[in-house]
Amino acid sequence: MFKLRQTITALSVALFMFASGLAHAERVELDRVVAIVNGTVITWSELREQIPPDRIEPATKLPAEEASAAIRKMESEFLDNLIEMKLQLIEAKRLGIDISDAEVDAAIGEIKAKFSLTEENFMRSLEAQGLNLKRYKANIHDQITVSRVVSQEVRNKIMINESDVDAQFRAEFPALANKDSREARIRVIRLEYGEARAESATMELGADLARRAGGGEDFGKLAREYSADPSASAGGDIGFIKRGMILPEIEQTAFALKPGGVSEPFRAAGAIYLVKAESFKDDTTTIEAKKNAIREKLRDATLWKDYSAWIAGLKGRANIEIRK
Repeated sequence: MFKLRQTITALSVALFMFASGLAHAERVELDRVVAIVNGTVITWSELREQIPPDRIEPATKLPAEEASAAIRKMESEFLDNLIEMKLQLIEAKRLGIDISDAEVDAAIGEIKAKFSLTEENFMRSLEAQGLNLKRYKANIHDQITVSRVVSQEVRNKIMINESDVDAQFRAEFPALANKDSREARIRVIRLEYGEARAESATMELGADLARRAGGGEDFGKLAREYSADPSASAGGDIGFIKRGMILPEIEQTAFALKPGGVSEPFRAAGAIYLVKAESFKDDTTTIEAKKNAIREKLRDATLWKDYSAWIAGLKGRANIEIRK
């Protein structure tokens, strides 16, 4: 089967290797028709060009009868691939898909860049392998056309359900799935109590500050005026925090708030605290990388299934005559 997930660069490299094998394909003077696909003829020599020399050579070393059987089996396998190729090209033509000479030339340019070939070296390489540039370009044209029609008719129609991604993620990475991946940017006000101020009076002050901040007063200004925390000069802003970075009481309170929310006063580490959650952001670098990998796996599985069904549909509607 032709590769379905290829950038033009990756495709062009594969085409270069594919085309390199054409020079070694067996040449015959007499040809014959081996199949007709919707009126398009496939010849025996065209079929043999699809079979890599390293697949043919071992078979030729077998006893005559075994060699004949092995080669027939090989030809049958590659004929099926070639029929699928023809059907896709026919479908592309029906849909008005065509690849311009400029696109073919661009693909060849990427091949040259990939192998660090100058124009002279590229042509010398083709000549050394007995390749015809016109035929080489035709092969590239066909491969890109197939990639384009598969993208249009199959790949671009695939929809991955995010609930399936999440379910697979939870199954594969339960520890990550159950972890709060957010970061919270918070401000704090720390009110101390002791000889100068009783705990109850400090709690009342905290409740009053919470009401004032909730009513619209600037939390940062209140922090600069009342807070005993080192962050007071910055308006209580301690930046973004993750789980496990700060006192558990502050963490629990902060992550329970909504953006812009201000907490009620609470005790922590021998003081009274107020917390404001300025904003939240997702620390999803690791998680999203794993989810993207899952999406790709699901997409690949769906692509193969949908592609197989699409090809089967093309075959089912086609007039295919195979001649022994």
